[in-house]
Amino acid sequence: MIPESLRKQLESSLNKFLSDTCSVLKKSIIRDEYGQELEQWEEKYSNVPCRLIYSSSNSQSQASIISEQEALIQTSRIILNKDYGVSVNDKIKIGDDEYSVISIDDNLTHRLYIDLEVIKENDG
Repeated sequence: MIPESLRKQLESSLNKFLSDTCSVLKKSIIRDEYGQELEQWEEKYSNVPCRLIYSSSNSQSQASIISEQEALIQTSRIILNKDYGVSVNDKIKIGDDEYSVISIDDNLTHRLYIDLEVIKENDG
C-alpha cells in the first residue's frame, strides 16, 4: 500500500492524462407489459474522465467466430479510475461511440486505475 500523500499526488498527475470523458453503461433486465424479459442499458456513471487508446497494430486484435468464420476483431483500450465498478460485458460510451468491455487489467499504478480492453460496437 502506498502512502495517502503519494497516492493523491499520483492521481493528480495521472488525471491530466485522462483527456476524454465517458459514460459507464450496465445491462439490466426489465419486463414489458406482457411479462417478456427485455435487455436495457442504463447509464450508471457519466462524465467519467478516461483515455481512449486506439489500437495501431494487429498485435491488439482478437480472433472471433463470425458467421461460422474466424475473423480478427480490432480492439482498443480505455483507461479510467477503478472506482466506477466496471465489469466485463459492460459498455463504455465516448461521444456517440459505444465500446463493449472484453477484459480488464486492474494492475495499473498501484491499482488506482483500470485498463479496459474494448471492442467498438457496429455503427448501425
